Amino acid sequence: MSITFFQRLLEEYEEYKEVGLDQRRVLPQLLHDKLWSLSGHPLVSLKVLGKSIEDRPISMISLGTGPTNVLLWAQMHGNESTASRAIFDVLNFFLDEVRFAEQKTQIFSQLTIHIIPVLNPDGAQRFDRLNALGIDLNRDAAKLQSPESKILKQAVDELKPLFGFNLHDQARVHAVGNTGHPATFTFLSPPYNEEREVNDVRERAMKLISHLTEHVEKVIPDHIGKWSDEFELRAFGDNITKWGTSVVLFESGGYPGDREKSLSRKLHFVAIIEGLHSIASGDYQEHSTEGYVNLPFNENRMMDVIIRNAQYEINGHQMLLDIGIVLNEKELPELKGFYLEAEIEELGDLSNAHGYQEFDASGLTLHMAKPMPETLTHIGYLDSLDLNDLYDQGIGWVKVKFHDNDDFCHELINLFTEDFTPPKQLSVGINPTFCLKDEHGVIKYCFINGMEVKQTDEDIQVQRGVFVR
Repeated sequence: MSITFFQRLLEEYEEYKEVGLDQRRVLPQLLHDKLWSLSGHPLVSLKVLGKSIEDRPISMISLGTGPTNVLLWAQMHGNESTASRAIFDVLNFFLDEVRFAEQKTQIFSQLTIHIIPVLNPDGAQRFDRLNALGIDLNRDAAKLQSPESKILKQAVDELKPLFGFNLHDQARVHAVGNTGHPATFTFLSPPYNEEREVNDVRERAMKLISHLTEHVEKVIPDHIGKWSDEFELRAFGDNITKWGTSVVLFESGGYPGDREKSLSRKLHFVAIIEGLHSIASGDYQEHSTEGYVNLPFNENRMMDVIIRNAQYEINGHQMLLDIGIVLNEKELPELKGFYLEAEIEELGDLSNAHGYQEFDASGLTLHMAKPMPETLTHIGYLDSLDLNDLYDQGIGWVKVKFHDNDDFCHELINLFTEDFTPPKQLSVGINPTFCLKDEHGVIKYCFINGMEVKQTDEDIQVQRGVFVR
């Protein structure tokens, strides 16, 4: 029944997906308004737990009448919004009065579910990990220096939940062990002491993770990892476990072609509901901890782009090297999106790393991209250029005399002004704008701002080139 339930949740997800939350950058006021639009619904109760440093409300919604409390909290890091968005999908599921009546009745009769969708609204306002004081809330469980931390501690103390779902995002750099698979979904049962001992509290969490892994693995095989289980005396997950709540850490990672983490949002939806159903039914207790124990730990092995076996000549030296590229997200004002600014992360032997995109440059020689000989009077004249013709000439940079205030270029070309000289030599930290030529001098690949012009991921936003002043 549980497997069928999980599969049906997957199949019917679009019916519950909350509109207007497709982007990771979402203002906390929007989420607050969506949450409080449910005020007065007979199945929910809402309350403001307190205020952030900048006086933004931190709210909790509760559903169910069961004797067992379960607490979920999300976005304690302001730039980790995947679970916050998924929570509204979960609420749509629970407040739908037509489908899955049997499972909802069981959940509501056994559990009272308490959800804090945004614990760090000040960080969310800036899409920043830290709160307004610059404190990492997940390193404030011991001293409770921030009001947001005190709010979470008070909720735990008052509710004494049997389970806690600690909902996070993780960087795209994490891979499942030493594989080439990004860690799209990561679990952890946090330890409560430095010895990482397993008591009844941790064992419950491990069994539930084993149960969830069995299901999620069917959707994203080989993309589930385990977070490092070193004890962190300041972290909430570790302390809440010590205080007697079985904590399940969810980490939403990268997946090819899914920079906005739509797949991870869907996985959060099904995993949260399946987890709650398993707690209510007791199904998780039938599992051993083996499924959890056998999960590979995450390792920092992923880069956005890796070019392998490229030939490069410098000062008379012929070299064969790999090039690792990261595409850094740079914020646009008012959370209106981002642009990508690439840099070379590492050069040399990258046999221990993996890329979301990889290119085999065997037999090809790397040449730094050239600037266009002519200077554009204004950025508006960019539309008159044939970019493919520029690529064919190995040109990746265009000088402009007058420009607007943007830091990016809507087209896949890099712009610069008089005060900047495009890099002429390969090195770590520079913008990766170059071409790869065969032995006849024919360009086989052209990279602008770290993106190959013919294979740029459609998921990447239109702000693709950089503008260097």
